[in-house]
This record gives sequence, structure tokens and C-alpha cells, in this order.
Amino acid sequence: MRFSLPRTARVTLSLFDVTGREVRRIVDGQPFVLGPHEVHLDARGLRSGVYECQLKAGDDAASGRIVLIP
Repeated sequence: MRFSLPRTARVTLSLFDVTGREVRRIVDGQPFVLGPHEVHLDARGLRSGVYECQLKAGDDAASGRIVLIP
């Protein structure tokens, strides 16, 4: 998963299933410097399907959908 930050911030990156249940916390409040970043998702134990990915960086947030096909 790739993202870019406009400034240094603590980041939380979570994955939710279609019911809205958090199924994986990929990054948990770690500090990231400004600029581009890449984080790897360990999909072991997750089923195929559509997931919502939510990124929080300081007071900013973004979300998107991903399709997982193991």
C-alpha cells in the first residue's frame, strides 16, 4: 500500500470488512515523515473480497477500497 504525507504525522492504517469490522491494523500510531511511503499488507488469514482501507495521519483521513484475491 502506497501513500504520501504532506507533513510528518502519526499514522494509523486499518482494514475493514464489508460489515465495518476492523480486521487488521496495519500501522498503529507510528510516526512517519513527510513524503511517499510503502507499507506491506500480510493477507494471511483474510478471505477474498472487498475491504475498506482507512488511513489516518494526524487530523487528516483518507479511505479507499481494495479487492483481495489471495
